[in-house]
Amino acid sequence: MESDKNELIDIDIDVDIVLSEDEERWDELLDEIMAGHVIPVIGPDFQIGDEKNFHTQLIDLFAKKFGVSSDPQTFSQLIYDKDKKFINAAKKPEAIYKLINQVLTKVKKRPSDLLLRLLATKKFPFVITTSFTPVVESAMRQVWEGQDVTVLQFRNDPGRDLKVGEGDVQSVRQMSQPTVFYMFGKYSEEKNRYVVTDVDMMEFCKSWLAGMNTPRVLTEAIKSCYLLVLGNNYSDWLFRFICYSLRSSAEGLRSSLMVSTHADDDTPLIQFLNRLETFIQRDPEYVVDEIERRIKEREKAEEDEAKKSLDYKTDVFLSYSRNDETLVRKLYDILSRRGLRVWYDRNDIKEGDNWRQAIVGGVRTSRIFVPILTENIENEIMEIHEYRTEWKEAASIANKIGGRTFIVPLAERGFDFYNELTDVPPEFSERNATWFDISTDLETIADVIERKVEEVKSLEQKIGHGKLRN
Repeated sequence: MESDKNELIDIDIDVDIVLSEDEERWDELLDEIMAGHVIPVIGPDFQIGDEKNFHTQLIDLFAKKFGVSSDPQTFSQLIYDKDKKFINAAKKPEAIYKLINQVLTKVKKRPSDLLLRLLATKKFPFVITTSFTPVVESAMRQVWEGQDVTVLQFRNDPGRDLKVGEGDVQSVRQMSQPTVFYMFGKYSEEKNRYVVTDVDMMEFCKSWLAGMNTPRVLTEAIKSCYLLVLGNNYSDWLFRFICYSLRSSAEGLRSSLMVSTHADDDTPLIQFLNRLETFIQRDPEYVVDEIERRIKEREKAEEDEAKKSLDYKTDVFLSYSRNDETLVRKLYDILSRRGLRVWYDRNDIKEGDNWRQAIVGGVRTSRIFVPILTENIENEIMEIHEYRTEWKEAASIANKIGGRTFIVPLAERGFDFYNELTDVPPEFSERNATWFDISTDLETIADVIERKVEEVKSLEQKIGHGKLRN
């Protein structure tokens, strides 16, 4: 038997394998950002640029005001200090809510430069704050100046939390408009309607985990989004509750980037998140720098790609639900027999491809985009489907290329273009739709698509020969 001659320390290993994993996670995050699927979750430690966060400053203020000398770190420690100085002076613990409201009505804190820089990318119209202070709301109003900013909040009050415009959105589409959502309530005089004490947090977490009286549309949307969690440096066990309630399952935490400011890499929180393959970064400034840099690089690449837009690789891009695959396969065969080049995911996404980049590239390099809108689309409003990514890309292109036809909807009779829950872009006009039902001859539909392609080709020739006239 051959003896072991080499020490483990002498064995060559490829450290690039480890380094490349972070790069893959950054690429994944950027894909989601560019697709509009990322929601920042902003906690107290990311809101202002001061050495102490706003919550801690409020606690220090009240401790000094009421002579609490035990150096309380939480509102509960302030209120229930062993010398009972707060309760003796304020008469009852519930006075803390009115006191906080009184201070925050008068005092306005400037949002941190990092928060403003992140929001200034305009890639995050919907933002969650886990703080009751108005700092994130102020930052959103500053960044989106001239546009209305919708303010929603969860108060742990079913009578208001389920109402559209108070606790919930009417549709997922509304989340593309500037919106701030106070996940644990916004400051007011109402006691227990925003999280101040440990008991408040337990009650709010219990409601989020139960899911019975939480905003329905919003909750479902959050489950399918990538979360960018910044400055939520709660105690370890409490943070796990918050993360779990946002994602609906522990497995969903992988689709998150957590920026932890813990000094110790071996905290139970970090160990917990690492076990769930959460993407963790330690430096908030580095994260914002990287997001800004990578967005600029991606936008430059997209701009360069757009300049090649007349170099079409395909004539038609078919966008559809998997439940309509039989119909789409037949249509693909008919169009292909007619000599049209058709982008069809079953053929055009190769093994090992970055599927999202392949989809976006396919939309951009097709002459026309054909979304197939059926009853299945309306039945899949609670599910995650990539055709919605295709829709957003197509709508973006349609708004940039001028007046020529790009989107040619193929709609099943009875499909409701104005159903908010399907989130069909307004660029998918009902007026331009080709309608069909079970008895429709697909050759007739192919005639329409072929004619639209020929119109675009004819326009290209006119432009190429300088013959385009108004």
